[in-house]
Amino acid sequence: MLDEKQLEAARHGDGPCLVLAGPGSGKTTVITERIRLLTEEQKKPPGQILVVTFTKAAAAEMRDRFLLLTGQKQSAVTFGTFHAIFFRILQHAYRIGPQNILREEQRYALVRNAVIHAGIKCEEGGDCVSDYLSRISYRKNTGMADESDTIFRQIFEEYEQEKRLRKLLDLDDLLTQTYQLLSTREEYRKGWQERFRYLLVDEFQDINPIQYEVVKLLAAPENNLFVVGDDDQSIYRFRGASPEIMLHFPEDYPACKQVLLDKNYRCPGSVVTAAQHLIRHNQNRFEKELIASTGEGAAVVVHTFRDAREELFFVLSMLKEERAKNSKHPMQTAVLFRTNRRMWTLAESLLAEDIPIRSKEHIPNPYQHFVAQDLFAYFSLAAGSRRRSDFLRIMNRPKRYLSRNAVSKETISLDEIAAFYSDKPWISDRVQELATDLSRLRRMNPYAGVNYIRKKIGYDDFVTEYAKERNLSEKELLERLDDLQDAAREFATMESWKAHIEAFTKDLWEKEKEGEKATDVVTLATLHGSKGLEFDRVYLYDMNDGIMPYHKAMLPAELEEERRMVYVGMTRAKKELLLLALKNEKGEGQIPSPYIAEALGEKKMAY
Repeated sequence: MLDEKQLEAARHGDGPCLVLAGPGSGKTTVITERIRLLTEEQKKPPGQILVVTFTKAAAAEMRDRFLLLTGQKQSAVTFGTFHAIFFRILQHAYRIGPQNILREEQRYALVRNAVIHAGIKCEEGGDCVSDYLSRISYRKNTGMADESDTIFRQIFEEYEQEKRLRKLLDLDDLLTQTYQLLSTREEYRKGWQERFRYLLVDEFQDINPIQYEVVKLLAAPENNLFVVGDDDQSIYRFRGASPEIMLHFPEDYPACKQVLLDKNYRCPGSVVTAAQHLIRHNQNRFEKELIASTGEGAAVVVHTFRDAREELFFVLSMLKEERAKNSKHPMQTAVLFRTNRRMWTLAESLLAEDIPIRSKEHIPNPYQHFVAQDLFAYFSLAAGSRRRSDFLRIMNRPKRYLSRNAVSKETISLDEIAAFYSDKPWISDRVQELATDLSRLRRMNPYAGVNYIRKKIGYDDFVTEYAKERNLSEKELLERLDDLQDAAREFATMESWKAHIEAFTKDLWEKEKEGEKATDVVTLATLHGSKGLEFDRVYLYDMNDGIMPYHKAMLPAELEEERRMVYVGMTRAKKELLLLALKNEKGEGQIPSPYIAEALGEKKMAY
């Protein structure tokens, strides 16, 4: 049964229509009902209807719900992702096949080779190749790039050249090539315009400029364009998505009808009120007044903690209590993070308590990051390892000006290396100093040892220099070291820490696999990864300034997107919402996120 606004949207006839669908407002129901009404009541041919989504799962769900609604086993209505639809268009024009589409592992390899040819070294556990992949996609989808970055330009051009030589297209090419085809070849454009006379676009706030241009070409000249989304949930600017497209839709189509789905069927009144208080601080948005269809529910709760350890223990105890009380009912709980940096610490504790976890994102294993591997190489050498691989990892971290020529054997000898530099006593002295450091390190517990490597040996100085050379975040690398040092505090010996790391790595992989099928799990997700999900209880973790909003967000548009991310996280809660903030971290006072005060309707959050 549709409510009044849902029915108004679903019954829209010809011409453009913009449906503003707030969180939990039943947008999928509206889209499927509109398709039914188009085919059954308005007698439009099903084959002329195109429904575009952003994921295969969303397209499949939309199709299945439509078939269930109409009692059909199949339909001529086309449901698909942007990439699937555009591939179909190009296939007709150029007779390309799946063999012409670059697989993700191939794409990664091509960019990795281009990165290597540019003289850039990517560390284990680093993601510089992924960073360049993202930048390439952003440039192709938006047309924007920093042309002064000669290294990026070199990588981009080599990648494109390799694709051309191999006659391959990546997923971004499907968009750009379809736009070029439809904008320059009238016969193809008219053919597809006649084929699809009614276009429905889901999650319209996530559309990027190239996708929008193609949609406009397909919809013309009749412009039977039905777009559904929520500008307040646009959180993928880094992929090229632009909420401004949705905001300017009424200008592009002055005759468009606008419908606001104003009832939230997911969240209690307390959450709806807090979320609206928050999002109204954004300037660049459609004004909306949303109503909770259920009662007020439990109040939004704010908890503050002395430090990260106390926060961790609080969440862990709450989850254990919830699991014990509801042993007969599956847990529907999520802990949401701004980034995945802290996700592993909670995952580690949950695994130790044998509480299943789920995450559709990859939970990072901090022990596989290159800074962790460097620390472990120091500890191995201190324990007596003379493996060449261990020594090569750290011989110039910090700089000792050692050459690989001095390490020709698989088993190294510090005395032999020192002798190799007998004509350069200042380098020989550094080798002897390293030997002394390793001897001292052998007698230390893991926590003291990590601190010694960082401060006395000078690994922090290396990280600072390394970050500057590679345009990485020094702050984030040092935070990873802080996290590792905190983790080391729990162990008396390096042997016990290594045993724990091995068990954690194995458990993380196994529990993530189990969590995919289990129902009684705790979901760990970033704010980005939580979009489209819902849970009975939601914790927003680490709501401190510098995290929410993230410290890299400086421009007004970036800060508004940070607020939208928190809005998305808050509106995942079906029953309870808990906001968590730290008072101190690493001995430094922390400021609560301004979003807490905004959500509570206060001028400032005070501890």
